[in-house]
Amino acid sequence: MEIKLIFKALTDRISNMFIERHHIRLLLDLARLGSLSRAAGAQNITQSAASQRLHEAERRLGIALTSKQGRSLTLTEAGQHLVAKAQKAEHILVTAESEALWIARASGRRLRLILTVFDRFDFLPQLVSMLSTQDITLSILRNDVDQAGTLLSDGFADLLLTPAPMAPLGFSSYTLFRDQLVGVCAPDHPLANHHILQPKTFIPERYLTYSDQPGSGFEYEQFFQPAGVMPGRVERIESVAMLTDVVASGHGVSILPALATRADADAGRIVSRPLSESTRLEWSLIYRPGIDEIITAMKLVDIFRECFQKQ
Repeated sequence: MEIKLIFKALTDRISNMFIERHHIRLLLDLARLGSLSRAAGAQNITQSAASQRLHEAERRLGIALTSKQGRSLTLTEAGQHLVAKAQKAEHILVTAESEALWIARASGRRLRLILTVFDRFDFLPQLVSMLSTQDITLSILRNDVDQAGTLLSDGFADLLLTPAPMAPLGFSSYTLFRDQLVGVCAPDHPLANHHILQPKTFIPERYLTYSDQPGSGFEYEQFFQPAGVMPGRVERIESVAMLTDVVASGHGVSILPALATRADADAGRIVSRPLSESTRLEWSLIYRPGIDEIITAMKLVDIFRECFQKQ
């Protein structure tokens, strides 16, 4: 019992050496408004209470934070330093509090789906609708391919939809849809007159790609490399949605998974053409362990597959 009392007295003494958030906010308002009376008004306390709070902060730290010059109260050099640091800290804390409240309201039965450079799909409204019938909300996260695995591993996301086999260790992966690469161009582009696109037809073109690093299983490995050719001019746009917009404007051509171009091709914004070489790929759904706490894995896979089939 005696040890507990000693420990409590020690912790109370240590806690009294530091100021608290209401002290910080008073100092911030004092610096912002220039007078203790106005700072007290901003804090909804009397000037007397504000003065007592200020003295308490100085007592706890054992230093002077303000000095009186005539009838004005100004911050000392130490007070100015504290306020400068506190302004940044207060902004971080307010933001963190808002985010925590938002996350708490958006939590519950929620799935966080990562979309990488492939960010134009026609099945997303259907997916949102089908998950809502299971009382599940869907959050869509946009991130780099290289960081997607880390987000899953660190618990910041639940699902990843990808045409690349890249499941992190310990994660499950299901094939949803077999796809193929297609050449895309504007409807009035000369390539639109071709029924099938050969590798050499891309040599003189302004070729748009979402990555300047040749990926395994994509156009470089399956299409250009076997033919021994490469487009003469390659430009990088790290978003299929934006890349497709540029293609539709007539300022470039590309090769993309058919699924990622379907909505724009159906709308007549772009034209897609088959390639002369077989270029198959598979869309996979990668999900974190413990997903069954929200929805069974097979039910989730069935919903995604149904969305693919309906479009």
